[in-house]
Amino acid sequence: MRNKTLLMFSAWLFLICFSTTAASQSTTTPASKNPLRITGNLITQAETYFVKGIETTRQPFTFLTSGNFDPEIYGVKLPFSFLLSNRSFNFAQPFNRLGISPEYKWLRLHFGYRNLSFSRYSLAGHTFLGGGIELNPGLLRLSALYGRFKKKTIPDNTVNPMDTLIAPMRYGYAVKLGVGNEKNFVDLIFMHIKDDTLGNYAM
Repeated sequence: MRNKTLLMFSAWLFLICFSTTAASQSTTTPASKNPLRITGNLITQAETYFVKGIETTRQPFTFLTSGNFDPEIYGVKLPFSFLLSNRSFNFAQPFNRLGISPEYKWLRLHFGYRNLSFSRYSLAGHTFLGGGIELNPGLLRLSALYGRFKKKTIPDNTVNPMDTLIAPMRYGYAVKLGVGNEKNFVDLIFMHIKDDTLGNYAM
């Protein structure tokens, strides 16, 4: 009988959490005010994989780096997040995610990979790739978005001939119109999500 051994090593290379504030002279506020403020965190993970006696199904070395940064310049908030990795398994391709949501007073814009919540029963924090806008002047509550909610996946039969599951691309849009505040409000939500036909992915 062949001797099968499996060695798997996982390590955190960096775990950096920081909160910094940069100060300089403001043109519209007193010198004691900070026109530039930056907070955020950065995490990097690395993993090595080795197997003997059986066919390997994973990469020998993978890494994943993610971060969230929240710079604020003269009252304009520019939250920014990213995720970088070289991981590539049966159904997953190497993925890189980038998103930003600039905000000023009652206006917020969304670009890239973002997630929004309209209600617990419709759009509830689902991640999408696209764009969106939120307007909350006074009692008005207006939000809209459009993007891709799911990327198509096609199985790799060269790795496992039994893998036949195909996931179509999912895209859509949503609009929310309402009045009120965070505690008391009335919202009207319209959401349209559509899957592409599986016929487009015939193998």
